[in-house]
Amino acid sequence: MRRSRTLVSVLFAAVSVVAPVTAGAAPAYSTRTLDATELWTSSHRSHEWDTSVCRWALDKLNDRQKPEPDTALVGYVDAYAESSWLLGTCWEKDDYAYRARPVFDLDELGDDVAGIKTATLGWHESASELTPDGDGIRYGDDRLAYCASRLLVATTPPGSGTGLSPGYSLGTIHGTWSTTKGPLRYVVTDTVRKWFNGDRPNYGFVLRGSETYDRDNGRCLSTVGNFTLRVSFRRG
Repeated sequence: MRRSRTLVSVLFAAVSVVAPVTAGAAPAYSTRTLDATELWTSSHRSHEWDTSVCRWALDKLNDRQKPEPDTALVGYVDAYAESSWLLGTCWEKDDYAYRARPVFDLDELGDDVAGIKTATLGWHESASELTPDGDGIRYGDDRLAYCASRLLVATTPPGSGTGLSPGYSLGTIHGTWSTTKGPLRYVVTDTVRKWFNGDRPNYGFVLRGSETYDRDNGRCLSTVGNFTLRVSFRRG
């Protein structure tokens, strides 16, 4: 009987020592990188003209740009033309602004996600060949311009409505992409955590540039793509 009591005491002591360590163990974290499941380009056109006295002299401008597959456009393209003759001057102005919207599916993280620790958005951005002076243009080497100036959180579902994708601003985009520095990155932990917790609908992000429509034949248009969302999360 004494040996049995001694064995029970030893086992109880072992459980007492091990249990607190197990209960206080650090949570397990994993990191996964998601690719954008959707990539949209939204646009807005501002078209004005006065061809009352020489309508025949001008063709209707329409300089709408289309992105290459798996990419989107950010920035603006302004076109202007005029023609003068004896009775006056005719003019035509055709301006376009573009926004990019990458969308991510958080279900691709898997079923073992208990909470979001960190999240970082990454993408590649080409430089615009033209370098007009303007608001929010980030200049790279040789005065090439990177036209995405602000990052927004989308507030409407993709494909709903017309015109530019709406959203509220997360802040200003800094830096440039290069083969040596890698993609542009922006920390979006708070937004992704709210998506995951159901506090805000997940409609994706929006990249926008200058949209002032006041530069005759001005242009700053970047191509963006290779969007990723790197998420570190607690496993449950």
